[in-house]
Amino acid sequence: MMIDRQMRDHATQAIERLDQVIGRGPDAEHDEVRAAMEGVVAFRNRAVERYRTGEIDRACLDAANSLLSLAFGAEFPLSGFHVHRLEQTRDGLRALLGAGDTEVRQNGP
Repeated sequence: MMIDRQMRDHATQAIERLDQVIGRGPDAEHDEVRAAMEGVVAFRNRAVERYRTGEIDRACLDAANSLLSLAFGAEFPLSGFHVHRLEQTRDGLRALLGAGDTEVRQNGP
């Protein structure tokens, strides 16, 4: 799994925005939640592009898809506001970034 600069930028932006929404909890405005989702969507869309060209493996694409589903489950729940799903999404993005860092250290840039 090789996370490129664009994926890293999208993930970092999403993490920052998710942190803001998590901090506000149920008081978060819809626009704030939407902005956080846009970063997750951009990360996932870049993963799709890179998967189609063979630059990342299926596991990375599956992880990106799972995080997107998890994030949307927080935004459009059947009832209530599910901050824990946003936390899981944020933590998942951090884990993917960490895995990318490990790979770069092992294999070189």
